[in-house]
Amino acid sequence: MQNNQKFIQKLIVEHNNDEQQLGIITSNDNRIIVEAAAGSGKTKVLISSIAYRLITNKITSTKKILALTFSVNAAYKIKKDVIEKIPKLIGKNENYENDISKRISISNYHGLSRKILDYYGGKILFIDKNFNLIKTLSDEDLIKLNILDEHQKEIIDIFSKSIKNGDYKEYKKVFNKYNEVILKVINEYDTITYNSIISLAIYMLSNNDKLRKQYQKLFEYIIVDECQDTNILGYDLLNNLINEDTKLLFFGDPLQRIYGFIGALPNVMQLFETKHNMTKITLNYNYRFKNNKELLSLDRIIRLNSQNIIPNEVANPFIICSKNYQLEYKWLINKIKDFDNETITILVKSFNFNKNTEYLLELLDENNINYFNALFSDESDEYIMFHKKVYSIFYEEAISKMKITKKVLEKCYRDVCDYYNDYTNKIYSSLIILLRCFLDSIYEISSVYKLNDIIYFMVDVLLNNGLKQYMNRINEKLVVATVHSFKGLESDIVFVVDLENKIFPSYQTCKKCTANKGCMLNNVVEKIFLEELSVFYVAITRAKKQLFLSYSENQKTPFGISSCNRSCLLNLPGIGFENLIYIE
Repeated sequence: MQNNQKFIQKLIVEHNNDEQQLGIITSNDNRIIVEAAAGSGKTKVLISSIAYRLITNKITSTKKILALTFSVNAAYKIKKDVIEKIPKLIGKNENYENDISKRISISNYHGLSRKILDYYGGKILFIDKNFNLIKTLSDEDLIKLNILDEHQKEIIDIFSKSIKNGDYKEYKKVFNKYNEVILKVINEYDTITYNSIISLAIYMLSNNDKLRKQYQKLFEYIIVDECQDTNILGYDLLNNLINEDTKLLFFGDPLQRIYGFIGALPNVMQLFETKHNMTKITLNYNYRFKNNKELLSLDRIIRLNSQNIIPNEVANPFIICSKNYQLEYKWLINKIKDFDNETITILVKSFNFNKNTEYLLELLDENNINYFNALFSDESDEYIMFHKKVYSIFYEEAISKMKITKKVLEKCYRDVCDYYNDYTNKIYSSLIILLRCFLDSIYEISSVYKLNDIIYFMVDVLLNNGLKQYMNRINEKLVVATVHSFKGLESDIVFVVDLENKIFPSYQTCKKCTANKGCMLNNVVEKIFLEELSVFYVAITRAKKQLFLSYSENQKTPFGISSCNRSCLLNLPGIGFENLIYIE
């Protein structure tokens, strides 16, 4: 009991006596879903919650814990924090650190599903294969192979679209048929799809009561991070792992849901809350902005607007309005020179549909300003094709042969460099840098993780287009990025540019707008704008010290120069213009 009191005192110090955080950590409620704002310290809460439940015997063993998150890299980060911090929190030695490393299950949805397939695929599905070593494709690429008949292609297509569209009815309609086709493909062609890794695990769990109950008994405490990014497959997998006795702790932020276009379910946190009778708790203080009252106020204002609540305060961020886009970027270039030791990021909504950004890059080159080009998104052709090429090279030379040595991996890296040697697009140069960072991270974990785990790590990152996760390792002072590529990262100084209608929000969103012609939302954030608002929120919360928001009175389009209105996002109730700078 005395040790418990000492531990509580340590927690109070660790969490700066934050009542919200401590309330979650020490709660007697067995099912909690936390709505965690950007910079609210959710990772610290996650770690301390595990430690508290171990030291108070609310969890009998580390083996009983399952922690899941959206990406494999995020899972490894959490595992590293768990291994390093929990033993210190509860006063255990290195042996306990090793015990945690071996016993606690921390993964993403694909990682857990691969383990289920590896353990039981042979017994239940009669597939005796190492799922890390067989060829993995997207559903779309499987269709292109022409190894399926038209009916089978249709099933694969419907299933893939149902996940992207979040259509649970269509998903369930073809679920069994999809898995039957995939089983045939695995047996005959030694090939599996990325979606089917999870769907086959669900297929086994949902159709085998003994297996499902075994896993439900195994994991008595399930933690989910980045819950808002859960798609249909993740949702279905989790529901098969939960019974009436399972303790739950989920973290997410509906306002940071920016992957709806690739299948993240709308209102997924509410779905979990209702289905599993979870208690909702909010972490709403942004510690990233604790020394900047203006940014802290802006954070609150955007969150209130997302709930259709009119704020009773006004934030006055630095807003720059220029007569034309050339002046906007020239001002930005000059402003960048004011910052000597700070990291700087310029964020744009999209590069492919924004001709203005081309001029920005020209100016940076003319002024001999070095920058890291991260103007890709999850849907960029260059970004997707680069991962496919890298995967094919590494699969043939390293993964399929289980030769994960530094010599072999470096040979593969040189092959990638040679392949892209004649490409002039700077995005490829940036992606090669990220590949370098990725390989370095593999070398770092090679002494800790088993060969199969390393192979899985490589496969998952490359197939999930995950190289952007390594941007925190680059050394460039200036980064030019899309908001989607920079999610999860932060920078001292952030410029969010091109805040004009039909760019941010997008042309497609503006087409659906029912607000008045002045780009005002009449104090109501429409549903069609919620994802745009989420992207805006993610953008502004990347800044640690200073934020600049800019727009121009005209923009460059494929059809020439046209006048435009400033973004409705700048017209939200609570955003003031006392710090407006007009450039002409």
